[in-house]
Amino acid sequence: MAKHAIFTEVGDLKYLAESDAEKNNLSNRAWPAYPTAEISDQLFDDVAHFQKKITLQDGSVIETATDYSFADLNAEDQSSEIKIKVADQSDSIKLFISSNPNNEDLSIWQDYLSKLEAIDVDTLILPVSNNSFQQWFNAQPGYPQKKFLQLP
Repeated sequence: MAKHAIFTEVGDLKYLAESDAEKNNLSNRAWPAYPTAEISDQLFDDVAHFQKKITLQDGSVIETATDYSFADLNAEDQSSEIKIKVADQSDSIKLFISSNPNNEDLSIWQDYLSKLEAIDVDTLILPVSNNSFQQWFNAQPGYPQKKFLQLP
């Protein structure tokens, strides 16, 4: 299945989409529609896990490696980062849910939010070896596989 990156008018990444249907839904949230580009599964995962950044320049996707690695943080810094990510993502998802009560993916994002809110940093064995919070989150058994960058 084709994966896509959706960009703002100036070429900054706005969303990721796992399918053509998701791409069409997300890219048409503005008029004119946001520009899109098909990307590889690996690049989708790298961007979703904050290992790479991408921009759109003259119709071409430009990849840039990040110097960020969650795995390189000590337990205290990972704990702090998890708390920040949980709070930031929770706020955004709550806003989406309250603004889109009839969205077809509502139950997915409600589940995502409930899993976020259930994270108890004090009970986690840190540090973890994942490269990002998102990678750690998606690796948890029973957790949603959506990436935060897919939130409409």
